[in-house]
Amino acid sequence: MRKVQAAVVVLLGAIGLTLIASAASTALLILRPPEVVVEQWRPLGPYPVQRILGVTDTSVVVEGVRCASEPHVKVRTSMSWVRLDPPGYISPATVGVVDLDFTEGCRTRTFDNTIPADVREADSPGAVWVIAGEDVPIDTDGTVGASVYWSSEPFVLTPLAPAQNGE
Repeated sequence: MRKVQAAVVVLLGAIGLTLIASAASTALLILRPPEVVVEQWRPLGPYPVQRILGVTDTSVVVEGVRCASEPHVKVRTSMSWVRLDPPGYISPATVGVVDLDFTEGCRTRTFDNTIPADVREADSPGAVWVIAGEDVPIDTDGTVGASVYWSSEPFVLTPLAPAQNGE
């Protein structure tokens, strides 16, 4: 009989410990602070692919549409020239801060992009390029918003004319 009583005591102890553990884990779930999901400020985009209007031996003219849901959005923009075919070259990014000073909605702008010397050096006949970048909105208090990425249509650079030999 003592063995049965001892077994019952052990069984009741195990059940008691299980109930305590269950109550503790439930209390932790109830007392744990809720996860706060903060929506990141998103005043920009979406941006359609930028159209190539022309390619000369010194620049690529692009028509870019920029969209914003608020007026006077300050933007840190960066851009690089990316060789798609053959792949393997990305120019160092240029970065600037601009004020997209327009009312809510989309605005079409023309950008005359001077071809960097390093891009000319990395070019080869028939190589396919895009100009790609990132716009990061910055609020008046310095809060950084969600990035919007953009790209031009693919294009081929115009070959440079052979140098004149002084005649």
